[in-house]
Amino acid sequence: MGKNKSFWTPFLLTALLCVAMQSPVVEADVVPVRASDAHAHAQYHVQSRAPAPTGYSALVAFGASYVDNAHPRADAYKSSMRNYYPYSSAGGRYSNGPVGVEYMVASGTSPTLKQYGKSAVKLFDYAYGGSVIRNGLGGASSSYPATRDQVAAYITDLKRSRIDIGKGRVLHFFNTGINPVTQIWLKVLDGNMSAASVNTARSNIKSNSAALAEFITSTSQSVTGSVAAADFLIAGIPPLEIVPTFGYQIPSTYTAKQRSQALSILRDLSARFNSDVQRFVSSFKPTSSKVFYYDLAALWRDLTASPSKYGIKVTNKTCYDSTSGAVCMKPTEYIYFDTLHPVTSVHKIWAGKMNALVNAS
Repeated sequence: MGKNKSFWTPFLLTALLCVAMQSPVVEADVVPVRASDAHAHAQYHVQSRAPAPTGYSALVAFGASYVDNAHPRADAYKSSMRNYYPYSSAGGRYSNGPVGVEYMVASGTSPTLKQYGKSAVKLFDYAYGGSVIRNGLGGASSSYPATRDQVAAYITDLKRSRIDIGKGRVLHFFNTGINPVTQIWLKVLDGNMSAASVNTARSNIKSNSAALAEFITSTSQSVTGSVAAADFLIAGIPPLEIVPTFGYQIPSTYTAKQRSQALSILRDLSARFNSDVQRFVSSFKPTSSKVFYYDLAALWRDLTASPSKYGIKVTNKTCYDSTSGAVCMKPTEYIYFDTLHPVTSVHKIWAGKMNALVNAS
């Protein structure tokens, strides 16, 4: 026995030494546990890493009338829908049919949004027509839940399991800014377009774009651990100086020169807002998320300058005439349903382009 022991001992020592010198192979994340979570000394536990899904199970939308799909809402906010002719035929939407986010998840849209598994992408719409980014910020306000409130409602629904977002990636879509920019611009007109009023307006634009960035960031932080993967798609606003309603909002007493100045100021404010938002998106890099910026202003200019590419024939008139109450026979040939809102066919064009942007990543 003694002879056998002396023969095997070197081999056993060598094997043990090799095991001790090997680096541990860990096929998972090592997550530190705070001392207060267990004992007073540092501890670690192993958390398995599941591969991130590639397709989407849910689209969550925030914004105003360009995004509002006439979802159910409290009686206090029913006036944020247009439940009267001719909008009632579209369920109260600010158009003559579905809005962009609805087309994004529709099977008939080309391309379709990349889905997770075999189930269709679900839409959860928190937008309210007429809303702003944060009520009372920079002189912009509304009677309806602002982007800030919409995000809070979503996070509450998510944490309390009121909504089933599925097991795929979740795309969070933000498109807002027209209403605050409009209110800020109108205050410039009230101030006779003085240098001081313009400077105040620019500061208020900065406050609103910064608030939007803050709420997008807080959404990212709040959903961590509650979704498989959170992605973000942020769309800018149209170049408001070419949208018909704004020409009508300029006082009729203005001279041609004053009208031109008013539209020039609006152009500047719109561009500043978009630039701020795009700059934020470029720097926003949450872990494991994809972030996209869609240049809606570029699409709007293309629709206006090259309408035939989209089957559009009328760029400077609306399908719905609010004076006579008449609705055009061929809405797909128009950009606008009313003086601010696009026809549903333009919403579909917009949706297809955003889907293509997201799918290409």
